[in-house]
Amino acid sequence: MHQHQTAILFFSRSARAECQYKILDKQLPYTHNLKLIKQNISAAYTKIVDSGLPFFVFDENRQSGNSFGEKLSVAARECFGFGYKHLIIVGNDCPDLEASDMQLAAVQLQSGKSVLGKDKRGGFYLVGISKDLFDAQVFEQLPWSTPCLQDAMACWLTELGKEILFLDEKSDINTTSDYDNISDSYILRFYRNINSQFSFYFKRNIQPTDFELLFGFLNIFKLRGPPFFG
Repeated sequence: MHQHQTAILFFSRSARAECQYKILDKQLPYTHNLKLIKQNISAAYTKIVDSGLPFFVFDENRQSGNSFGEKLSVAARECFGFGYKHLIIVGNDCPDLEASDMQLAAVQLQSGKSVLGKDKRGGFYLVGISKDLFDAQVFEQLPWSTPCLQDAMACWLTELGKEILFLDEKSDINTTSDYDNISDSYILRFYRNINSQFSFYFKRNIQPTDFELLFGFLNIFKLRGPPFFG
């Protein structure tokens, strides 16, 4: 018997695989988009660890199936097969996801509820479901990656007679416009501005390995005060 009856399924491709499908900022080179995606995955992983719950990571090397729904369904079924009664499914694209969200979901699942965290696209940044409700075939055939998912998932769970706790709605990051709306987007705007202003000086654009190197570069110019981010 597991000490915990609830586990987390972190369903996320590796950064390099994710970067083949997702470009967070079209104005930045591949290496920087890769770094941003790595940061997103690392941040999500850290919060999962901080939750204190057992977890499983399913990247492209561990996923099996053709469609997204099939891959997620197979992964969920495998996790339930380890003996857990409840499963919390999260991805890497919600920067506002917190360890406390997963801890709350675990408590609510234990109390007999399902838990859904809606994103602003009609999908979810968190799905909490119990083994006694899980039907792999139905789960696979839900309209994943469409705006219809929220209604379809809620309808399915309601028909099963399960009370649903809805977490606060949060934003996810899948496109350039999504990334521009997050709190630290000023860093990207600042980088673009510097890159365009000084690219004439170099044979190629400035391409520091990370933003810390960029700020180190600016120190060469002996700025008298901190930079202003408009």
